[in-house]
Amino acid sequence: MEMLEVFKALVLFGGVAIFSICIAVATRILTSDKSSYEYNRSRNSKVANALLGRVPTFHEGRRTHHVKAGLAVNTKTNEWVEQGTLSDEAIDSVLR
Repeated sequence: MEMLEVFKALVLFGGVAIFSICIAVATRILTSDKSSYEYNRSRNSKVANALLGRVPTFHEGRRTHHVKAGLAVNTKTNEWVEQGTLSDEAIDSVLR
């Protein structure tokens, strides 16, 4: 019976920890800088593109510090492909 009580306590502690993290993340998102968020969103229309490195490296005809740009080789066509992800500065400006 003692093991069951230990397990219940661990589950309760884990649930409280996860709930606290969710509250902290939600608070950070709700108090974020809306103008920086909208600027980053205008650079890229889909979240999946940001995660997969498909953010356009040029925005309004110029390159800025909001995107980390790089090159990769497409193994199917053996061509260089430009890749871009949101930079740490761009994400930090939203989540200050």
